[in-house]
Amino acid sequence: MVNFFVELYFQGFFFAKIQGKEHIPSDGPVIICSNHKSNWDPPFLGSYIKRPLRFMAKEELFEKKFIGGLLRRLGAFPVKRGSGDRQSLKTGINHLKNGEMMLLFPEGNRSKDDQLGEGLAGAGFFCT
Repeated sequence: MVNFFVELYFQGFFFAKIQGKEHIPSDGPVIICSNHKSNWDPPFLGSYIKRPLRFMAKEELFEKKFIGGLLRRLGAFPVKRGSGDRQSLKTGINHLKNGEMMLLFPEGNRSKDDQLGEGLAGAGFFCT
C-alpha cells in the first residue's frame, strides 16, 4: 500500500517512468545496482519494483530510533562504511541465499556533483 502512494507521488511530481522492469525475475536471488544521486533513490526503486528489496544503509541512520526502525521495516540493514564490514556482507549473502532481491549502490554514497562516481569493490563481492 505504501508503495502505491510513493509511486503515485513520483509519477505526479517528477513524471517518473521506469523502463525495463519486465526483465526483473519474479523470484530467486537478484542484485539491482543503481547510481545513487538522491535520498529518494531507495524509495523510488522500491515503489516501482514489486518484489521486496533488501539494501545497505550507513549505520549512522540506524542510531535514530524512528529512522532506524523505518529503514529496517523497508528492508535495510546497517553497514559500516569504509571498513569492509564483514557482518553486512554476510547479511547480504544470506538475503541472496534466501532468494531475495538486493539493491546496491556500487559507488557507496550519493553523488555530490551529479556525476557518476567510481564503483567500489563491495558490489562485486556478491557476484562470486
